[in-house]
Amino acid sequence: MAPAPPTDLIPAALLDCLIDHAALFPPARLPLDEAVSLDRRLRGGPHGYLLGAFVCPSSRLDELAGALEEHERLPVSAVVEDARVPRPTDPRVYLRMLERAMTADEALEALQDAPPGLPAYVEVPHDDLERDLDTLSKARADGRPVGAKVRCGGASVPSDAELASFVTACADRGLPLKATQGLHHAIRTEQEHGFLNLLLACAVALEGGDVRGVLAERSAPILLTAMPDEETARRMRQDLLVSYGSCSVEEPVAALQSLGVLA
Repeated sequence: MAPAPPTDLIPAALLDCLIDHAALFPPARLPLDEAVSLDRRLRGGPHGYLLGAFVCPSSRLDELAGALEEHERLPVSAVVEDARVPRPTDPRVYLRMLERAMTADEALEALQDAPPGLPAYVEVPHDDLERDLDTLSKARADGRPVGAKVRCGGASVPSDAELASFVTACADRGLPLKATQGLHHAIRTEQEHGFLNLLLACAVALEGGDVRGVLAERSAPILLTAMPDEETARRMRQDLLVSYGSCSVEEPVAALQSLGVLA
């Protein structure tokens, strides 16, 4: 896949492999064959560089392999649903990362048998967030390739302050994160967080800046003029925000096009 082309408004590193395609999940809930066909078309299109992994429940990896073409190789993020760590046997399914929702202690125990070096992002509950992030951070310092996951939409949308606390806590601990749900809009709206806000907030978090203020900003010109340089953007994507999951790729593309960022 070609890397993201440079733009005058947004560093290419911010957009490269940014969106993990979660078309199997709500609200899209596409049939698997349809989701794979759409994903194939998007990856081969002019904005294919935006796509990271294809998000798939661990119980459907064999079904996913059956939907792929003979010489296709698809990067996959497997959402682990039970105690068994998935190990795809079909080489067309390239397992790039795991995702799991549970406490940090439970996740680390459940992921003991994960393939060495395979990253896992744990969506921890919010009732003891600091402790769980400390546990993940210690495990990472001990060589476990773990990170944290945050849900930005759905039934309970975190406030700007709550999301800022999560981003800052991960940045302070050197803990990479990925986001999911919501984030269809580029800029913060009344109901949803904006993915450009999140990108800039993560860059600001590495510098100790006003993360909450960036997440709350609703002016596109202000956000676009504050975007980091290419080197800072590359460091942020490597050290903090890995990607975000979205059931739609077309909506983020349309949002960037409306801002004049993408052709």
